[in-house]
Amino acid sequence: MSANRSKLILKGHRSLVRSVAFSPDGKRLASASYDRTVQIWEVPSGENVMTLLGHTRGINCIVFLPNGVQLASASDDKTIQIWELASGKSILTLEGHTDWVCTLAISPDGSRIASGSNDKTVRIWELGTGISTILEAHSDNVTSVAFSPDGLTLASGSWDKKVLLWDVKSGDLVNKLLPHVDHVQAVTFSPDNIHIASGSWDKIVYLWNLESQMPVRRLKGHTNWVNCVTFSPDGMRIASGSTDCSVRMWDVASGRVVAKLESHSLTTVTIAFSPDGTMLASGSHDSTVVVWSAKAGASSIPAS
Repeated sequence: MSANRSKLILKGHRSLVRSVAFSPDGKRLASASYDRTVQIWEVPSGENVMTLLGHTRGINCIVFLPNGVQLASASDDKTIQIWELASGKSILTLEGHTDWVCTLAISPDGSRIASGSNDKTVRIWELGTGISTILEAHSDNVTSVAFSPDGLTLASGSWDKKVLLWDVKSGDLVNKLLPHVDHVQAVTFSPDNIHIASGSWDKIVYLWNLESQMPVRRLKGHTNWVNCVTFSPDGMRIASGSTDCSVRMWDVASGRVVAKLESHSLTTVTIAFSPDGTMLASGSHDSTVVVWSAKAGASSIPAS
């Protein structure tokens, strides 16, 4: 079931890759690294077209803004930078976290950005003003945040083993999801706003029903920590990356593994689908980014 026919391997970072993100039009892929750079690549050619420099410590997370012309990055230097891609310059620095900023998410309308930090807080920033609302309920590092597709709910995952759900407008904590028995590393909403998926160092991906707030799938297969999870744009598949170095793709309806992708030699920490769902990018502590064909039934990703 292993697939080693990756579509494209991107080499350019000098340290571990922490985050990958496709542009809204799918024509570019960004990668962020502990080498303190964000690299911008053309896909599918693999040409490196830009390097963003400005953070003073390693970069943990990047997200494109919906307009496609700006990108946000979060760093161990405790800041969030907003970059203008036309110039390659930082146009806004968001400061307030007192420890490493580990994770970012952008609201669907692009007006807000959420961040999570090792200072145990979640912040929701208004990009128009730079003012943030602080959300406090976690008791350990916040490793993942995600907006719901309607922008009304924010999910956060933490080393305290909890997934928390917040009302974006009020900042109120509205629910807690608690089945994981180790650090939660990743949370993500399904495109139809029906499910949340979470991944943990307990090696399990949980699929939750948002209405009932109960787990409906327990996806087991990884042999080490699960570090990242994401839904395909059509919501039919979940991809997960692990310290076992693999990327697995799961069928949401059945809960079965439909592909196991192997190319990285070290921990896989970040994954992202292209907007049309035809490509899946993964980044690793081996300092590489791999772009896979993710077409349903594609021969380059054999199913079990």
